This record gives sequence, C-alpha cells and structure tokens, in this order.
Amino acid sequence: MSNTIKWEVELVGDNAIVNNQYFVLKEDLNWAQDWDEVEIANISDNPNLPKYKVISVINDTIAQVNNLLVEWFIRLDKKWNWYISLAWKKSQIFVDKANTLWAKTWDKVVAVLGNIWWKPQAMVKEILKTSEVFNTAEIIIKDNKKFLKLDSSEKLISLSEITNKDYEVWDVLKIKYLWENNWEKDLVIDEKIWRVWDYWIEILKIAASNWLRLNFPEEVLKEAENIDWNIESEINQRKDLRKLFTITIDWPDSKDLDDAISVEFLNNWKIKLYVHIADVSYYVKPDSLLDIEASKRWNSNYYADRVTPMYPERLSNDLCSLNPKTDKLTKTAEIVLDKNWNPILEESSFYNSVINSDFRMTYEEIDKIRDGEIKKWDKLLFDWKVSKQLVRLTKDSFNLSEKISKYLKTKWELEIDSTETKIIVDNKKQPVWVKAYPKYDSNVLIKNFMVMANHVIPQLVENKIKQLWLNDFPFLFRTHGVPEEKAVEKLENTLRVLWINYDFSLNNSIWFSKLLELVKWHPKEKFLTKRITITLQKAIYSALNEWHFWLALQYYSHFTSPIRRYSDTIIHRIMSELIDWKLDWERIKYYMQSLWEIAEQCSIREDIAEKNESDVNKYLSFELYKDKIWEKFSWYIDDISKSKIKIVLDNTIVWILSLEDKEQYHLEKLFDWVYRMINLETNEIIELWDNVDIELYSLDENEQQLIFKLIK
Repeated sequence: MSNTIKWEVELVGDNAIVNNQYFVLKEDLNWAQDWDEVEIANISDNPNLPKYKVISVINDTIAQVNNLLVEWFIRLDKKWNWYISLAWKKSQIFVDKANTLWAKTWDKVVAVLGNIWWKPQAMVKEILKTSEVFNTAEIIIKDNKKFLKLDSSEKLISLSEITNKDYEVWDVLKIKYLWENNWEKDLVIDEKIWRVWDYWIEILKIAASNWLRLNFPEEVLKEAENIDWNIESEINQRKDLRKLFTITIDWPDSKDLDDAISVEFLNNWKIKLYVHIADVSYYVKPDSLLDIEASKRWNSNYYADRVTPMYPERLSNDLCSLNPKTDKLTKTAEIVLDKNWNPILEESSFYNSVINSDFRMTYEEIDKIRDGEIKKWDKLLFDWKVSKQLVRLTKDSFNLSEKISKYLKTKWELEIDSTETKIIVDNKKQPVWVKAYPKYDSNVLIKNFMVMANHVIPQLVENKIKQLWLNDFPFLFRTHGVPEEKAVEKLENTLRVLWINYDFSLNNSIWFSKLLELVKWHPKEKFLTKRITITLQKAIYSALNEWHFWLALQYYSHFTSPIRRYSDTIIHRIMSELIDWKLDWERIKYYMQSLWEIAEQCSIREDIAEKNESDVNKYLSFELYKDKIWEKFSWYIDDISKSKIKIVLDNTIVWILSLEDKEQYHLEKLFDWVYRMINLETNEIIELWDNVDIELYSLDENEQQLIFKLIK
C-alpha cells in the first residue's frame, strides 16, 4: 500500500504522524520534514501490525511561510482583529477583515500564509467547517402577535415563522443561526433560557452567546435517570479498596467530588499514594446520549456562583460523586515513590476499583488538624468526629506532599503563587464585593497529588501498551509550549524598567524558575509574577506527547477530573480498554484518527469557558461599581501603552484609566511595549504597578465600560 499524503502535524519528537493516522519511526522518515508531501508504504510482514515508511519526498517543505496552506481555526479578538491560530507553530497570524471570506469565530478554514505589505498575514481560501453561532431573544407582543426581539438588534421576527411551539411573553430564548455558504440562512430556537425578570437572566444571556449549553435535552436526562444504580455485580470485577482508609478534600460547597486519596508508608522508606478518581466511563458509554451531549459541552463551566455541568446532576452530584460512606466505582492510580521521592513505575499501577470514603473534609479543616486547632473527637463540618486514623492520614499526607514538592522542584517546576478572586453575589444575583479565595496548605497538597497522578498515568499506559508489542501510543496529553520570542522580549524590557537585568539566552523552565525565585523579594513581586505568567504560552490538549513547560515534565495528562472534563473521560476509556486487554489495533487506529479532533475541541472549549467567565466577571464588575460615581479608590497601574492605560484591583478586575488633561502628561517610551507617565507640572513619574489614587467619573451603560481618572 502506498499513498501520497501531506503532513498535517509537526514531528513527534524524532518520529512523526502522517495524515493524523500513520505512525512513522525516525529511521523510516527518509529525511522528511514538517509539511512535506510524501509517498508512504506499509513495509510490515505482519498484517495485524502495519509499519509505515516514507518511500520518497515529493515536495520539500517551503523554507518560509509564503504560499503555505494551513488548516486551522479563525477567531476574532477583543479588539475586533481576526487571527488564524496555527497548531504547529503554537502562534497566530493576522487576517485582514477583507481576507476572511466571511468566516466566523471558530470556523475551520484553509488559509494561505504570506507577506502582505511586508507583514506576515493570512488569507482564507476555503471554509471547511462552520461553527455554531448563538444569540438570545425575548418574546414580546406587538399588534396582538408574538415576536422574537433579538438582543443584538432591534429586529423583530414573527414567532410563527420560527416554530409551532407556543412561548409566553417575556420568555428569553437561545437562538441558533443556520448558515449556508457562510451567509445567514435561517435561525432556530435552540432552548428556552428563563423568564426576563429572573435574577440570573443577564448572566445566562452571556453564557448563551458564548456557546454554552445551559439545559440538558429531555432524552439525555431520561437516560441519566434510567442508569442502574446497583453496582453489586460490578464490584466483584474490581479491586476492593473499601477497607482502605480514604478521604476527599474539597470546598464546603462542592457537589461533584471526583477525587479521593489514601497514603501508606512502606518498608525501605517507600511511600504509596493512592489517587482514586470517579469512574465516569463506567456509566457513560461511547456514543450514548450522555456521551454525545458531553462531547458537545466538553467541560463544566463555573462562573459567579453558578455551574453548567458537563453531565446531569444524577451523574455529577450523585452516582459518580465520591460522597462518603457510600460504595463508589473508581479508577485508582497506585503510585509508589522511593526515598528520593521519585515514582517507581515498575511498582506502580492503575486499575478499576471500588472505594468507600471515610470522611468528607474541607481544605480549612485539614489545615487545622495539621496545626492542632482541630483535635481528636472534635466535630467536623459534615457531622463526623475526628478519628485517630484521620489525624494520622493528615500528617502522612502533608509529609508526602512536601516530598512531592521537592521532587517537582528538582524538575524546575514554575512555582507561581497567583491570587484567585471571586465576585460574590447576593440572593438576587447582584454583586456585593470582590473576595480573594482563601489559600490553604492543603490546596497545595491536593494539587501535588493530582500532578503526580497526571504525570505517572501516561507513563504507566505507555508501558502497558508496550506489553502488547505495539509501538503506537494513543493518548490525550496536556502540553505547554516554550514561550514565544516576542513575548520573552517584552518581559525582558519590562524587567529592565524595574532595574532587573536577566539573561534570557536560555528560554527554558530552569531559567524561568530561577527568575520567579529572583522576583520573590521584589516590592513589585505580585506584578512581576503576573507578567511572567502572561509571557508563558497557554496550555493545550494534544495527541502528541510534548513537553509541559510550566511543570517541567515530559509526561503530563488530565486524568483526575472526568466529571467536569471530557478529556479525562476519554483517557479513562483508553485505560479501561487496556485493563481489559481490549485495546487492539483497530481501537488504536480509531484513537489515532479521533484524538486530534478531540484535543482540538477540548482546547477550544477551554478557551470558550475562560472567555465566558471573563465576560461574566466584566458584567458583574460593572454592576458592582456603576453606582459609585465620584467615589475614590486606590488601584495599581497594570499597563501603560500609547493607546491606553490599564488599572487593576486585586490582580483581577482591569479597567481603563482616562487622562482628562492629556497635555499635562508625557508618555515616555522606555523600551518596545514599555512606557511610563511623567506629570509635566510636578515631574511626578508613574510606572508599572505604582499605586495611584483614582475616581470613577463616567460610565457607558451600552458598552459596560467604567472610566476612571487620576486624582491630582
């Protein structure tokens, strides 16, 4: 068999994947490079185990990007600029609006890359797959007839032209546009959101416009309700860990408990860590209605005090949630660490299990038990009393967490201490204040345990696959690329302004880890840490095992949250097939073909979830401050550029600072992208992260913009 195929992905280390499905080893590449057109052939004598080799290179890779056709996604940023996202370059190329071919955000396109007016740009040549577009509308009465009033315009559409179903006046509906040849063809009602006077309605409108699926179809809910809750027969097929002392640690208001832990100290200074994860894949079968719905949601979305779950509550809060004193089906990562805190893969394993969690703990309670503030027999939040075993496990867990931290430190993990804040809403869903999430040492404990599990699982899967005499390694990885040169240059210039000269000649995890240590004692450490974080690339999902820059790990996945991430559900399925020895060549071929699309969509939906959270926070921030006209605040300068000055509160809420008397200030350019302000009357200098006194002097209700000005 031979075939002429164009490269669609970058090299997998020294090896490669051709056409997203044919694996080619280094020695069989015949000097082929990314994006070459090649002829390949199956040179294996075993019909059940093909082996592909590049016979000839038909067209060499073009040295420059000029005239190179790429296949990826187009998107519109906050400044109304269009970009093509390039998976193989981990970057994006600008697209002039005239060259978009009327493509919409998240359309999959073929674009040609080149230089237009001496700048790298892209031109869309074909739209391969159109994305869904949503809007919201209210039902109103006019001339005794019901109409849809679209939120994005004053346009009215007769309800009878859209549907035969009757809706009540003031119902708010989610609308989906249908497209043909990228021209608007029609619209349909996707779902009813709520009534117009509901407190949640504005937030729900934001969620609807961001592609979030707010309600579950009736048939999906029915399938969830019909799942057999009796697991007695399944328990006999699993490793029984119900007598192993096990706890969950989470926030007091958490409902989907998807991880539990156990710790044992062994002989020879070895430690055994058990990470038990809810086995969602047992209940959600491939191609079931629940699976199809989850593959459209991709993850659970959290914003304000609301969640739109990936699975119905029957699963997420009941059957799969690791609630205490109840038999629960799990997948367990059993990880043995040596005295130097390195995982011993030969003695570690994963398997299907059943647990019965002994305690449901909160982060605060675990810290207080460790510190002796909560003692044996004291009553806990969820009614149980502290036992001797709980005290012992708490002590052992912190001991192990400290060792894992040292292990990750030897790998040069980037230790970034970021502040997470939440906008608190009252019972009418009105924002009342901004609150920083409390930080507990047990947060780090759980993070360390989950990182270790996510690091070890792909290695164990790879080793088990090798037992099948298969070279291919189908898996879904979590990767984090090396920071881009332009971003590093901007960071370097910012550091110089603050009299920090740092050599970035080695753009690696060690260099960034040392930089984070260097800025820890700087008076503007909070600002500098944020700038370093912004410099890093965004983590993505990939079917290729690439380096995770942030964690400084070669192997990393997302195995630990299948209730709220579809990527984890897929990983659990691969693990299940390996456990049952059902991962044959046909299944491997299926995964090799499908994992690219799954990784792509998981990354996109993660972006959408973050955008939705940002949009909701912007709306709530506006609502929180809009009645504070002429009130005075003390905020920080987050960014100074030629076009605008950004101010930030608690490292989260960012707004624009207006200079009413622009002639009074001079913007001095220090380096590329880095400016400072000089008051020409007083010679006062305002630099990045300086604390300034400001007042809110105007707002724009339509654009939801708050305008602040400096107090002289």
